Amino acid sequence: MEPLSTSDWANIYIAILLCISVALFALVALLSNGPRRPAGLGLFSVYFMAGLLGSLVFGLQYSTGGELALEIAVIATLLNSIVLLLALCQRAGLTRRRYAWSGLALLAVFSGFWLSADKVFLVHNGAIGALLAAVAMVSLYHARNAGNAGDVILACAGAIGVLGTLSASMLLLNKQDSSLAQAVVFGSLGAVYALVACGFLSAVLLDYRRQLGELVVRDPLTRLLNARGLRKALEVTLANAARMQHNTATLLMNIDHFAQINDSFGQDCGDALLGQLAVILSDECRGSDVIAATGPGEFVVVLPETELSMARRVAERLREGVAQDPLVVKQQTVNLTVSVGVTACQGSVDLDAEIEKARRALALAKRGGRNQVASVDHSPVTLTSRRREG
Repeated sequence: MEPLSTSDWANIYIAILLCISVALFALVALLSNGPRRPAGLGLFSVYFMAGLLGSLVFGLQYSTGGELALEIAVIATLLNSIVLLLALCQRAGLTRRRYAWSGLALLAVFSGFWLSADKVFLVHNGAIGALLAAVAMVSLYHARNAGNAGDVILACAGAIGVLGTLSASMLLLNKQDSSLAQAVVFGSLGAVYALVACGFLSAVLLDYRRQLGELVVRDPLTRLLNARGLRKALEVTLANAARMQHNTATLLMNIDHFAQINDSFGQDCGDALLGQLAVILSDECRGSDVIAATGPGEFVVVLPETELSMARRVAERLREGVAQDPLVVKQQTVNLTVSVGVTACQGSVDLDAEIEKARRALALAKRGGRNQVASVDHSPVTLTSRRREG
């Protein structure tokens, strides 16, 4: 059996890249039409397209024995490495200093005007290695923050690219063989391309899996917990309350005339108001409090280690904060008010029973004219009203 020739290896290289690219472009097209585009998708698309074209040109010319302009090929690779780094910075949410790398790389590109060919190759090759080292660092940073294994694969791609560029530079310095150095660079960058493709695919799939998991326990509009997530989040808190005989308060908040707001301003405006109200609740409540969106315009807030009197003060603060500051959505000012039902108990908590008690108090607040706080405990029902003037 005869060993594979250089032309055979080049053809295998091209075939592998084509197969990977077809799958990638199909995935990118699918993601582009999806409701949630992954961060950096556009730049990743540019990287994949440019990387494929460059690798095909190199592979075809290498397999036919044609000469490839060293400066043009390496400059194209350098620019494509910039695109990859910017895509990963966008994915990781790193907006500061990301263009500083681009400026340094462009300086390396223009070094060809005053350096010899071999020195230009070394400068360009070093710049590619530096960019790929940054790719590895950014990917590791995002892997640590997001816990996504796909970013680890992207970091490995950057590391392999760094090793390839170092090897090419050593070959050029020691053996003065620019053709072999060029082949090493493009061979390693082909491996980088394949690993970036695998890493990107893995990262996107894992991100979507995490998002699907969140949809089970979170409300998609407000990003707060839903009813199921509320119970899951309170498992430890309620167990501690039962064991230590702590007080636990429950607030049931409802936006007044929410259906009319939707009719007057539109469904999109109503959705935006829910999102803004969710932010207000998150800002005003403690870190230990658990907030959930349980229905159209309805929120449940569970306050651990809180007596009824304190819970009523919290509810009043929330009610007043919403009433005093009109919300602005799509250049429309909406005067929003909420009614709140409050209840509290000590020791073991039956969450369904507490929410039902809070719902009775909420009904009382609505019957009293809305924009009020009402509470229920073992004592007689009490009602307070602090209407906004005007």
